[in-house]
Amino acid sequence: MWSLNESLKQSVNKVDATMNNEHYGIIVVEDNKTYLRELDSNKNILNITDEHEIEVLNFGERQKVTYNDVLNRKERYSGGPLFAGLEAFVK
Repeated sequence: MWSLNESLKQSVNKVDATMNNEHYGIIVVEDNKTYLRELDSNKNILNITDEHEIEVLNFGERQKVTYNDVLNRKERYSGGPLFAGLEAFVK
């Protein structure tokens, strides 16, 4: 069940992104392409390229990653994209 705490965090992150001219959403990796998707829908809001600055949320802290990292780093056990499904800020 979605918690009020998570909802508030995401609302704050959305405002923060807007104030910093960033996009905020979930990273999606499909067919060797990377997208930023809205949190509450399946709508892709941005095609991420190597020209973008990407920061993923890692335990609530922003962590800078490269486009190459997002596209190519794999999860140790499943072999799936490591950063797929994480919340991120993209500029």
